Amino acid sequence: MNSSDESKLMAQEISRYISERRDKKELALLKEKPNKGIGGINIRLTKAAETFFGKSHEPLKILISKKKDKAQSALEFQQSKYQALLFLLGEHQIDNLVLDITQEYRETLHIINQEHVPTAWLNQWAVKASDISFATHVAKLTHSSSKGSSIFDKTTSSNHAYLTTNMLKWLETDTATANAASAPAGEILTLQINDKSLLDYVKEDDRTAFEHLTDNKEYIENWISCFKQAYDSDHKTSHFLSKQVYYPIENQQYHLLLPLVSSTMAHALFLKFRELSNEGHKSIREQKSKKKFDEKIATSYSNKATLTLTRSVKAHSNISSLNKDRFGELTLLPCSPPKWQSNEKLSLNQTNLFNRQLSFKLKDEVKDLQRLLLVIKSKGIGSKKPEMHQAIVGYVSDIAQAFFVEIIKFSLLNNEKGWTQKSSLTLPQQLLLEPGRDDEEAIQERNKKQWLSEVSDDFAEWLNRQLKHKQLNLTLTQQRLWKDVFSPQLREFIATQE
Repeated sequence: MNSSDESKLMAQEISRYISERRDKKELALLKEKPNKGIGGINIRLTKAAETFFGKSHEPLKILISKKKDKAQSALEFQQSKYQALLFLLGEHQIDNLVLDITQEYRETLHIINQEHVPTAWLNQWAVKASDISFATHVAKLTHSSSKGSSIFDKTTSSNHAYLTTNMLKWLETDTATANAASAPAGEILTLQINDKSLLDYVKEDDRTAFEHLTDNKEYIENWISCFKQAYDSDHKTSHFLSKQVYYPIENQQYHLLLPLVSSTMAHALFLKFRELSNEGHKSIREQKSKKKFDEKIATSYSNKATLTLTRSVKAHSNISSLNKDRFGELTLLPCSPPKWQSNEKLSLNQTNLFNRQLSFKLKDEVKDLQRLLLVIKSKGIGSKKPEMHQAIVGYVSDIAQAFFVEIIKFSLLNNEKGWTQKSSLTLPQQLLLEPGRDDEEAIQERNKKQWLSEVSDDFAEWLNRQLKHKQLNLTLTQQRLWKDVFSPQLREFIATQE
């Protein structure tokens, strides 16, 4: 197919698009509910017929209940209904009520037809192209009322450590609009013939498609000039509803960055997730869950979240064309950092397990107990009351369990038998980390049966220090309580480790 044939087909496609919009206008005029006595032609004619014949009139009831044939378009059905109502009204057509309705229909339809002559329509809508942005990153995806500029990502540099829009194999261009009423000016530019869009004609200053619609060169020049603003505008603006980030650079200066959501990337993910939800992939996952073989790979994305931007079809379109296709939702993937296995090992020079490092790791659990003690003190409640005592014991137990978790971590990272012998810890604390030691020194210490009590004393003394507060007067009495709670749990812990 040569370029002349293509441009002729594009002109026909433009006419078809405008004709479809005309038909939608007429359909709305006939079918939709009247607004302040205007429009809703068939509804108003039906009510007029009910006034003349009554609601029980059988021919009228049949007409109202009649359904659209499959072969009919929605407009053809409403047009036939209009003619049938006029035929049914018969001599009542000369009634002023009916005359007003039919005259309004003819006059409004005449205006619709005039507005949808291709040259008239293009003259009206081309000037609104300045409200349109063919973009990869859409401002309204940050906030649906944002009037900031959207952008088209033309960058070419890439880094495989990052997933960026320009790395996609196919860039799905979105049509964003600062004013939803201007959307048709963007829609017409997306019309395609043989993978060449009307926007491509505009970019190339190719007037041939428009020349098949009119000989008026002034019109054509104006359309080209106006439509170019949809992709070639250098005027970029922010908006108070946009997000902004101060990014530090040299000499205490900052760049002010404006993050924009990549609608192109969001749509690529949307299409991928939709593909994975089809029946074929479902059956693969079912095979996997049943631990059965399937020749295809089971693919899934876990921990996805959905962000709802808009909740109605009209609102979807107000943001962008691709947002409408995604039903007003963005699917978010988790961006939490990976959970690395810690390589932290116990320093052999460390003399005490109950140090600042442990205090930092258990600060939340200790803080919870401290808050409870402060409440008891401020309320004047006796700590020996069964419910208070039980609460205190529960919080101390939480601290003990968190401490045992830290001990297990150290033990797992030091697998060499007898490794604690090289440490500077006291022998009881060495046995806590490595209760299975079978050297002579360890055996003798275990035979004394005092090492568990010494570890419990270390814990109780450490906990009393951590709970220190100007409003708390913690004495040896409380320290003994911490030891009493900790000791049986320590014995149980050691029994599970040996």
